[in-house]
Amino acid sequence: MTTSPSNDSGRKPHEYELRSLEVGADLPRYTDWLMSDFRPYLRGRTIEVGAGIGTIARRYINDVDEAVLVEPARNLYERLALDLHSHANAHPLNGTLQDVFGTTTNGVAVTEGTFDTAIMVNVLEHIDEDEAVLRLLFRLLKPGGSLLIFVPAMPFLYGTLDERVGHVRRYTRPSLTHVMETAGFAMTSIRYFDLLGMLPWFVTGRVLRQPVVSSGPAVFYDRYVVPLCRVVDAATRPRVGKNLVAVAHKR
Repeated sequence: MTTSPSNDSGRKPHEYELRSLEVGADLPRYTDWLMSDFRPYLRGRTIEVGAGIGTIARRYINDVDEAVLVEPARNLYERLALDLHSHANAHPLNGTLQDVFGTTTNGVAVTEGTFDTAIMVNVLEHIDEDEAVLRLLFRLLKPGGSLLIFVPAMPFLYGTLDERVGHVRRYTRPSLTHVMETAGFAMTSIRYFDLLGMLPWFVTGRVLRQPVVSSGPAVFYDRYVVPLCRVVDAATRPRVGKNLVAVAHKR
């Protein structure tokens, strides 16, 4: 599952293709798994950066008072606005975080110290200046507010799948901790995620050098492999994994 890149990786924001996001939307078990770490912190006024077509937002929209959904790609924003129009507490905004920071649009304020939670799922790895974006989120959060981050991990896994969707980097636990703490956050928790998923990602992106994961194998993985992955991760608390899940807070 990926969201729209915010750098100059060769694909303009308004041209971002829907395909990889639509595949991600068909992975309910995987999405519910990653959200299990975040759900206790989703409350009050929430901002999601790189909301895509709302795959993540739909999982928490009924649990928060207000969801400000920031999406730079015009085609994704239009789909997002259409799909969530029935939720009165959902406020999609078209632009980057830098575009909307400090503004009020249609009564929706993106101003300092007004959010309880910020969430980025498969977004930070697209951004050249990741620390700068985290600093903006730090300013937007109230004291005690939570930052929820999900990113790809293990740089040696970087291959054609990462290139295709515009990943600038893959993180390690120390590198993600460093950039979050440098931006001002105090870490609440951070862990590697999806140990077993490293092998198919490596084979597909590094060995076979395939540019995409087709929907058939992705749905199979979600239906039959993800339940096993959850059991393995829970039993082993792995020191490596395909992704990282991090929760931090503003003191």
